[in-house]
Amino acid sequence: MIINNNINFGVIIRSIGENTEKICHESLIQNQVDSNSIHIVRNISPAYKANMRCHEIAKDQNYSWYMILDADMILKPNMLSVITNVLDIAANSQLKKILFRIAFKADDYITNSMLERGNHIYNGKFNDLLLEGCLKLKKITENKLINNKLVTHILNTLNKYRKIKVHGGYFTGPDHYLDYFLKSNTSNKQKISYYQSLFYHAYFQDLNEYFRQYLYIYKRHNKDMQKLPNIQKVLSNKEKYLNEQDWGRYCACLGFEYGKSLHVKNVNKEILQEIEPILVHEFKKKKLDFLLINNEYNSFVKNITLDDFYNVHVNKNSF
Repeated sequence: MIINNNINFGVIIRSIGENTEKICHESLIQNQVDSNSIHIVRNISPAYKANMRCHEIAKDQNYSWYMILDADMILKPNMLSVITNVLDIAANSQLKKILFRIAFKADDYITNSMLERGNHIYNGKFNDLLLEGCLKLKKITENKLINNKLVTHILNTLNKYRKIKVHGGYFTGPDHYLDYFLKSNTSNKQKISYYQSLFYHAYFQDLNEYFRQYLYIYKRHNKDMQKLPNIQKVLSNKEKYLNEQDWGRYCACLGFEYGKSLHVKNVNKEILQEIEPILVHEFKKKKLDFLLINNEYNSFVKNITLDDFYNVHVNKNSF
């Protein structure tokens, strides 16, 4: 779609089957994004392959600016104008020569705070370089080079400039790697993060997924938890979430606590396969039937409409 007379803009949704994929798409339509300019990259793994496909679509469509959006992101009403205004400034100033990515905040369900999550608006001018970065990441990942001296040096360099230490898995996340790649291969290239929140993030996902995410967050950041106050606040309200039947936040708390008690370095596939039995056990200790609750929850979230989401459920934060 053409915005501001001269910007060919598109959106590529990156989906792994999130419950909110449909209303993510509908939120774009509601904001008057042309349906022909919305694409879905679905169930491609690992993550770098999905990301590469997104940039390939943008190149095929000759987008001058394009947003890669995770399917657990819902665009708030009347927010496309904010994006177009920002792009108008970027496209008609000196920024267009150096700005490769723009991101906005999102209202995060679990932490009840504004976080930068799941939205990346890229400058099509750098599409070829972004694809080159994707290929480089592919080589690093497929050849398992993450422990070699070069990558170790890169991680050490990144850690000098970040409040939270990063490790190989974090580094090889496509979005973080591309930021590094663009900055290291071109001079004076910049990204901008806006404080304004344009999205809702991570509402109504699978209960197993909330447990997995926060189990993983603990294993990733356990030495820096004092720098994640929002998560500490979530943990302090576990019983409140139980009493309110706010099952998503409750399962996130359980996952985080389980991560603290788990004496392993990584969240491997064997542990992920045990999530449902763990949740059954934890709910049983509270004299609750997790399988029954989970079935009711899944039935509920599968039928949420965008209007429901905007008008009721975002404020209620539970089902």
